Amino acid sequence: MTAFQGLINQTTSLELSLADEVLALLLLRSLLDSWETLVVMLGNVGPEEKHLSLARVKSSLLNKEARRKDRETGMDSKA
Repeated sequence: MTAFQGLINQTTSLELSLADEVLALLLLRSLLDSWETLVVMLGNVGPEEKHLSLARVKSSLLNKEARRKDRETGMDSKA
């Protein structure tokens, strides 16, 4: 995600403006196949939401990664 944020910063410095939803979709498309379930879940924006936001995607990625690390740590301590 740090590399992606760097790309966003570069476009900003070039005075290019991309819509928040476009940035969210670009981030989702840059993920590995192992993130497919999360990508599909986030791609299914419900009627209560107007569009997908970059903040929501980032938050979901960080939460999912934290859960993965917690699960791995739990497995390590059981061994």
